[in-house]
Amino acid sequence: MFPWVKLSLDNGDGDDDNDGLGFLGFSVQTFRIRKISHAIYLIALQTCILLLFNANLLGSVTETTRNFSSRSIDEKQTQIYVNMTTVRNPNGSSFIEEGVWSQFSPWVWTDTRGAINTDELVQRSVPRNTTIAMYGSSHLREIYFQMLHLEHGQSYNGKLSHEEYWIASGDPDGEGNRSICDPARTGYVDGLYGIDLVNCGRPTFRVVPEMGGNVVVSFKTFLHTPDADNLFKRRLEDAGLYCPDVLVVDIGIWGARGMRNKMGSSQTPLPTLTQTEELAYYIEWVQETFHQSIIAWVVGGSTFDDEIRSRLQGEIIFSKDRLLENHSARMPCVHGCGGPVTRVIALRLLDWIEQIRPDREGTTN
Repeated sequence: MFPWVKLSLDNGDGDDDNDGLGFLGFSVQTFRIRKISHAIYLIALQTCILLLFNANLLGSVTETTRNFSSRSIDEKQTQIYVNMTTVRNPNGSSFIEEGVWSQFSPWVWTDTRGAINTDELVQRSVPRNTTIAMYGSSHLREIYFQMLHLEHGQSYNGKLSHEEYWIASGDPDGEGNRSICDPARTGYVDGLYGIDLVNCGRPTFRVVPEMGGNVVVSFKTFLHTPDADNLFKRRLEDAGLYCPDVLVVDIGIWGARGMRNKMGSSQTPLPTLTQTEELAYYIEWVQETFHQSIIAWVVGGSTFDDEIRSRLQGEIIFSKDRLLENHSARMPCVHGCGGPVTRVIALRLLDWIEQIRPDREGTTN
C-alpha cells in the first residue's frame, strides 16, 4: 500500500486555498494509490504538467484590468511577493531587501542592508540638494511624519507641531460647505474630498521648512480627482518645485470615487468611470505629468496593489507588504501602520534617495 499523495502547486498568494492545479480548471485532491501502475501514471502526469508549466506552454496569468500585459506566475511572484522591496521595473536597476522582524520590543528589522532598531534615537535629514514631493493618502502621510521625526532626532512616536502634523484632505468648515461636502462626517466613505474643491476646500499643500524647504507634501484622496491633481501641479509650479527630483506617491484606502460627482453650479460633472479606468487615469497622469522626475510608489495595503505593479513602467516600488505580514500583533501599528513599520520605510526611502542623488539634469550619480 502506498502512502497518501497530494499534488499541488503554490500560486504565491500566501495561502493554500484553491492552489494545486486550479489554473487548469480543476484541482487534484488527495488520492490513495492502490496500484503501482496508478502511481506511475500519476507521477508521469505531474511531471508533464510541470514541464509544460516551466516552458510557459500553459499560458500566463491573465490580469483583470484593461491593457494589462500577462505575466507568468514566476514573474508575478518575483515582482509582487518580495520582502520590503525597492524595484526599478522593468528598465532600470533593482535591489531587494529581504528581512525579518524581531518578535519582541525593541522592534528590530534586519535585512541585507543591516539592522534597524526602531526604538533608537537617530537624526537623519533629507539631502538638501534634492527636491522631493510627496503626494498621497494618510498612509503616505505616516511616512512623512517619520521623516520629520528623523529630522528632529525623535522616536517614531515623538510629538510634532500642529503645522507639521496638519496635512488634511480638505477644509469643509473653513473654505467650503460641510453640509454638501460631508454632512455625516464619514470621510472617504461618502465625502467629496478632492472632488468638490468648492464645498470641501482644497487639500493641504505644505512646503516643509523643517527639511530645508526642498520637500513638499500634499494630500491625495480618490483616484480620479483631476481638479485636485491639476491644483497640486500648479502649487508645485508656484513654489518653484516642479518638476521635483523625486516624486513619492501611493494609493491608500480611498480608492475609486465611483459615482461621486461634483456638486455646485460652478462645477462641471465628472464622467462615471470604472475602477480600472480611474486607476489607469491616475497612473498615466503621474507618469506624464512627472516624466522628468524619478517616481517612487509606496505599495501595500490597497486593493489595487497588484494592478498598480503591473502598470508601472520603470518607476521605483517600495513594498511594505511583507513588513505588514511579518509584524507581531504586539507591535504598535496605528493608522496606516504608523510606528516601527513606517519608521523602516522612511529610513529605507532616505537610504535610496541618498544613493540615487538625482541632479538637476535628471540623471543619477
